[in-house]
Amino acid sequence: MKILMVANWFYEYVIHLCNALSEKDDVTILFTSLIHEDYIAPVLDELVGPKIKIRTIEYPRLHSPKNLCFIWKYLNILRELKPDIVHFQQHPSAHNLIQKRMAEFLDYRIVFTIHDVFKHLGEESGIQQRVMNSMLKDSDATILHGEFMKQQTLNEFDIPKNSMHTIFMGDLSAHLAPEKPLQELDRSGRTVLFFGRIKEYKGLETLIKAEPLISEKVPGVRIIIAGSGDMSRERALMINHDNFEVHNRYLDLPEVQEFIQMADIVVLPYLEASQSGVIPTVYSHGRPVIATRVGSIPEVLTDGHEGLLVEPGDPEQLAEAVIRLLRDDELRLNMAKNAYDRSQTDLSWPSIALKTRQVYSSLL
Repeated sequence: MKILMVANWFYEYVIHLCNALSEKDDVTILFTSLIHEDYIAPVLDELVGPKIKIRTIEYPRLHSPKNLCFIWKYLNILRELKPDIVHFQQHPSAHNLIQKRMAEFLDYRIVFTIHDVFKHLGEESGIQQRVMNSMLKDSDATILHGEFMKQQTLNEFDIPKNSMHTIFMGDLSAHLAPEKPLQELDRSGRTVLFFGRIKEYKGLETLIKAEPLISEKVPGVRIIIAGSGDMSRERALMINHDNFEVHNRYLDLPEVQEFIQMADIVVLPYLEASQSGVIPTVYSHGRPVIATRVGSIPEVLTDGHEGLLVEPGDPEQLAEAVIRLLRDDELRLNMAKNAYDRSQTDLSWPSIALKTRQVYSSLL
């Protein structure tokens, strides 16, 4: 099967999926030329497997006459590759919509992956929502990362239910997966990790408000906060500053791996979410997760198995869950093993590629 993956966002997801697909299929990734200026550029060669072909195309300004060259080049790529499937990833660009229309005109089968049905709390919707509405229309198949997301889409958009498919995310740092992910888990159980972009919807404020309750029951607790974004509000809420270790900057993937390996548990106190690529990444490193009952997260975290689920925005309940795992070594270790096992089954890239390939095959 010949697949053209049009991808200008969610690069780690795209590359790991394509690496797994390329074990059986002929895969070409079409990036925007800006890929060479993006955060992923320094590790692009390391991430992309040897069987994958890479093409790039420039996205001119929307009203630029250079768009004629863009259309011509894209049409030539389609005619040269003759893909069985053209697979688009969600991206807030009108150029993606143009590419989709041209692929439809040439009668190629179109697959569209949605990573977030709506913008997150505190984010502007802008053109992204309008582009996604148009991308959904007439796509032959749509992939989402959970049944919750599928229901959101059905409630909002007039598209056939049988064209929608649920396929979870995998480990976004799979190329860095540790050889012994369950090592060093017999430590004292004092380190809690929150990592990722600092955004309102991530609920970091809830964790900070929970800290005095946690440190009262778990003396010496260390809460690591690692990620870029404005933390002025969150810093003002901190009471016991010595219990926090803050790395307020962008993290590359090797750093993410290091922080996860430092942690005994990872906390995701999201106020709302569609899904989370953090969870399978943490699982593959053999760490349990405490997360909130939002979006599709309960579909990939079974309460009491790979971790614990709590209600969003509730510092007391979050503190209870953290205290429970930090004080019960056996429970924490069992959940860590369950988390790793989950990362090797339905959250593994071979499993995700198989399900994606089944979607493709249903269209041919």
